[in-house]
Amino acid sequence: MPYACPNCRNRMRFYRIEQYPVAVKLDPQTGEMMEQVSPDDPLLIPYRGEMVRMQCGVCGIAENESVFAKRGQQTSLQHHAQNVQQPFISKTMNIGQHQLLPPAAMSDNRSNINKQFRL
Repeated sequence: MPYACPNCRNRMRFYRIEQYPVAVKLDPQTGEMMEQVSPDDPLLIPYRGEMVRMQCGVCGIAENESVFAKRGQQTSLQHHAQNVQQPFISKTMNIGQHQLLPPAAMSDNRSNINKQFRL
């Protein structure tokens, strides 16, 4: 699955951040961890956050993995559409018995003629 940053053009450099939630009891006065709590604790609501986040290695934006995947899919589809829409253009075109050259090739061709005939 291709990824792309939703903020910049980056499609290659990312940080994959895997999160492993641990339920704990903290001391209300000091904030220190008193003990680890069982996920079966009736007073504890199950963790609902994402398990994987992505961070762009270029601009630093951090989002849910699905945001980067969705942007990558859109970018991939746009890139594919651009490649399909552009026709193949030959360097030369033959029309009947005449051969047409693009403007850049014509200037190259002129310099070759000038060299041949020393103009």
